[in-house]
Amino acid sequence: MIEINPSNFEEFVLNSNKLSLLKFYMPDCPPCKTLDQIILELAPEFENDVNFLQLDATLPSNEPIVFQFKILNVPQILFFKNGNKVDHTLFTNKEKLAKMIEKWK
Repeated sequence: MIEINPSNFEEFVLNSNKLSLLKFYMPDCPPCKTLDQIILELAPEFENDVNFLQLDATLPSNEPIVFQFKILNVPQILFFKNGNKVDHTLFTNKEKLAKMIEKWK
């Protein structure tokens, strides 16, 4: 997963032609680590169609993005297509996440 911050958010999220899956996380969050494993299992299947991205919601430098999308809970995934947010989910299982990716890719 590519680590997102304010300097590369536009490049990887807003200007991408591919679906962007952006996971908001905290480093010491156990559900975030579980979701990492789910994403890593799905990534090979969808790597040609999806940018797998993550953003540390605890870093002060990332606050503008966290506030912009009103991230109150982690882990949270936002889906972007052609620069627009099209969907979101909180912690989820592998099957549901795969269906969401298929829906938007």
